[in-house]
Amino acid sequence: MRIPCWAAARRKRARVPCHRGVVAGALLALLACGDPPVAPPPVEEVVYETQHFVIRDGAGLAASTVDSLEARLEVEYERVAAALPVLVPPERLTVRILAGGGIPFVTPGEGSLSQWAEALSPDYLPHQLTHLFTGYFRGGFLEEGLAVYLTELLLPESRMVNPYRGQPPHAWVSLFERFGSTISLFTAYRAANFSYSVSGSSADASAWQVHVEGGSFVRWVVETYGWDEWWELYQLNDLGAALRGSTSELETAWLTAARNAFPDPLECEAALSSVGPREEFWCLRARGSLFRSTSLD
Repeated sequence: MRIPCWAAARRKRARVPCHRGVVAGALLALLACGDPPVAPPPVEEVVYETQHFVIRDGAGLAASTVDSLEARLEVEYERVAAALPVLVPPERLTVRILAGGGIPFVTPGEGSLSQWAEALSPDYLPHQLTHLFTGYFRGGFLEEGLAVYLTELLLPESRMVNPYRGQPPHAWVSLFERFGSTISLFTAYRAANFSYSVSGSSADASAWQVHVEGGSFVRWVVETYGWDEWWELYQLNDLGAALRGSTSELETAWLTAARNAFPDPLECEAALSSVGPREEFWCLRARGSLFRSTSLD
């Protein structure tokens, strides 16, 4: 039985037919005889190239999906580069498409970002590209905060992108303030050892909150002081020296701005488009009903 698949040549992606050795009838016969299911062979990785990206597809994406991804990658590359003009854009980045589902991630040392075929999220690209543009040389609060804020800046219509689905970071922080669950600026700024879980955990919820608070804080710094001061903070990695105030003074001013911007934030479950096990942990954390992960202490 001939099953068409496509090997893509670089650049033009000229498609030529090839063969795969999985025969549905034979598999059904094996199952009928009581033998265990035979796992399908792994998808052969196909490589595509665009101006700034090498896409390594290990999941067998449809040609139309690849075309759409290629276009979106180049658009977001140019938008992130324009939004961060002080940085030298990387000339070449790698995109890995993995089979299955999971949380998108980056590997700055390799200049690569990874997404999962079953949960492909182009709206997450500004977040990932921001990390690859900076190289992730600072702590999570600044790095994730910048990525969250830049996504809010570039995709204000998008409310589906983790980690701040449903409402802007300022609104989430206003909600944390209502429940007295805000992670202090002193603690959040020093947070490390983030742990993520697609099925939810206390550590994942704490990491989510640091991401959200970081995005809110970066927005406040840029709107209050300007981009020059933000980059001074990034270079010095010292709140007091860059912003000329104590940590407690800066925290008070930031949280006041968030509350004033969104005095009536949505409740957690109302803000989220769906609430699964992971989001249940988030909402417990938002309401202060979940102990903060010790990894953030």
